[in-house]
Formats: sequence, C-alpha cells, structure tokens
Amino acid sequence: MRRTEHSRHSARDLPSPAVPHGQWPSVAEVPKLPPDVAIGSGQALPKITIVTPSYNQVEFIEDTIRSVLLQGYPNLEYMIMDGGSTDGTVDIIKKYEPWISHWESTPDHGQAHAINKGLDRATGDVCTYINSDDYYLPNAFMYVASTFDRLGWDLCCGNRLASPLSARMILKRSEWKSRLRPLGPPFLVEATDYRMSQESTFWSARCARGHRFDESLHYMLDVDWFCRIASQARILLTSQRLGVFREHPLSKTAQLGNRRPPVEFDKVTERWHLDPNAREQASDIISTFRRAAPLHTLKHYFVGRAEFIYTHPACEERPLGSSV
Repeated sequence: MRRTEHSRHSARDLPSPAVPHGQWPSVAEVPKLPPDVAIGSGQALPKITIVTPSYNQVEFIEDTIRSVLLQGYPNLEYMIMDGGSTDGTVDIIKKYEPWISHWESTPDHGQAHAINKGLDRATGDVCTYINSDDYYLPNAFMYVASTFDRLGWDLCCGNRLASPLSARMILKRSEWKSRLRPLGPPFLVEATDYRMSQESTFWSARCARGHRFDESLHYMLDVDWFCRIASQARILLTSQRLGVFREHPLSKTAQLGNRRPPVEFDKVTERWHLDPNAREQASDIISTFRRAAPLHTLKHYFVGRAEFIYTHPACEERPLGSSV
C-alpha cells in the first residue's frame, strides 16, 4: 500500500502521457485560474472532490487522471482508491503523485467500498466519483462550479459523450443535431429507468451528508445512491456535456448488457419502492417538460445548452435559461 498527501503543482507541469493519442485529455490544457477567482455571487470557487475507484485499468486510467488535472481547477481535491492493481496501474498513479491529494493501493471489498473510503476523506463542497475507464470533458468543473453558485442545486445531472469527439465528428450533421437536442426525461426517484450519466453527475456535500454507498451492490450501486440522495433534493438537469462514457468490452456495462442482476434489482426496487410504470404515472412532471421542450430547443440553437431545475418529489419546476 502507498499513500501520499497532495502538494501544489501546476497542471501545466504534468508529464507527457505514456501513449499520446492526439485528443483530449492526452493533449491540450484548460487555462489554470488563480485560487481567488470568484463566481457571480462573489464567493470563492467551491471545493470539488473527485474520487476514482480503480482496479487493473492501466489501459484507461491515465486519461481519467489527466482529464481531472487538466481542468486547471484551482480548488480541487482528487483521490484515487485503487484495489491493489497488478497490471501497471499503480505506476501510472505514481507518475501523477504530486498532483493527487491522496491515493492508496490496497485490497478492498469492491467499487462501493473504494468510493466510500474516498468520500470518508472528502472535504469538498461538491463531490462525485468517476470510474477509471471514463473521463471528463474540458471546462466541466468550471461549469459545475458556476451553476452550483448560480442555481444552488443539490444534484447536478449533466449530459454525456459516449465516445471521443474527433474532428471528423464535429463536422457531421448528426453530431450537431445530437449536441443541440432538447433535454431528455427528468430523473424520477420512483422509476427504475432513471437515465442518468454517472460520469456527468455531481452532488453537494450537504445533500449526501450521512449517506454511504451500499457495499453489497456491484451493478446497481449508482441507482441506489442517486435514489438515496435525491429525495427532496434541488435537481439540475442540464444538456451540457460534462463527461465521456468509454465503451469497451470489459466494462461492467458491456458485460451486463440490457440485463439487470435479479438479486440487486429486487433489493434496490424494494428498498426505494421503485415502480417500472412510474414514468407514465408522473404526468405532471412529464407534461411540464413537454411544455418547456420548445424553449429548450431554442436555447440549444442560440445559446448551446439548456437547463431545467426542479425539486423531487415536490416537483417545483421552473425552466431556466443558460447565462453562464
């Protein structure tokens, strides 16, 4: 096991990636802002804590680490909780040791246990975890910080990119149509189909205080977590793309496919009284989103993103423009 405490180093001094691929986050850096930069209200930037659970992901983890550090975000706490990797992952972590707040590599009891260990050390105002085969898009943290200050959300649900964005994709009409689409369905605590992008989701520390990930869950730990913290939360649903979900054959999502493990599914649905038909039953929420859809579409075309904030289950919706 190896632990280290963070010492301040500039993101501009990061070492070169082992296997450069010519795209973010292998190259290009978001400009680093000074620590006293303030958002609209005049308050200092909120501290953001990122936890990466990891085990034998040497092929992907360097992109994950670089996407966090190259945000250039000045009030960052980054922790990597490795489960005792033997494939070279630890060597990659050591390479970025001066920029990491804390890391350790020791056998654990699975992904949820690793995340809990990291969150137990968290001191941020905003927290999340990102898996060691996913990564963030440029300026994700500044968007999260600015909306946290402007909208006062408890849970921020962003959009995702399912694969790296190449120059060829940017020129494709289908890419722009996808980028400019209206907001999707809302997060419904009562529904089994919640359609959230974990790598693009952040929560406030106050929202999660006293909660922990269920360490008995392997596949549905995120569904259980969001149901746990979302009740009565002020939720921001935004079309802004914040992270990249990496598709590869060895991921848990790929191995699971469209199937849900029966034991975990039953446990989570019973715990939170989830109803597969809740989406049809929640007509007030759905009708509000449908009425707002034309406005969201216009904002996409003229501003580039749309935001919708509501409280669940009280559902006090009000559409918001994008002024960031």
